Amino acid sequence: MDQAVLIVSIGSFLATAVAAAVAWWQAIASGRLRSEAEAASARASTARDEAVRAQQGAAISLAEANLIAQEALDAQRLSQRPPWGNVERIDDSRYRIPNTSGRTLAVTEVNADTGGNIHVFEAVGVPASIRHGDSVVFFALTGGPTVTTGNAVTIEWHPEGEPEVSTIDTRRF
Repeated sequence: MDQAVLIVSIGSFLATAVAAAVAWWQAIASGRLRSEAEAASARASTARDEAVRAQQGAAISLAEANLIAQEALDAQRLSQRPPWGNVERIDDSRYRIPNTSGRTLAVTEVNADTGGNIHVFEAVGVPASIRHGDSVVFFALTGGPTVTTGNAVTIEWHPEGEPEVSTIDTRRF
């Protein structure tokens, strides 16, 4: 029996030694993997920070590009001739405003501005498409000399086919 106990004890010792060796090996491997995971996490964090900086740089560049584009558009608008000429008298009560834009304009409304001395006002044929060189015609009866009264009309219009670009211009007569 003593021999059986000795064999069981030796077997138990060997099993414990093997288990300890396996645990020690797993601890070493786990430590290596943890170090690699920490290094990968640090690389990922650095890459994320670089991506954020790149995105911020791209946003700044986009804002600068938008500013330049807006300035170019504003300069282009300033260099264009006005879409409507001055009010021209046809006879005692009829007037016209020529389309000088170089393109067809859709006129949606023509109204007399308040503040002058226009007693009767009527736009002829509005709404209408007015080609370059053609005119918006209106009828206006005023109560005195038109030179000093400050009479004005407003024209609501947009380029033909672009109703989202509606604009209102005022012309004095």
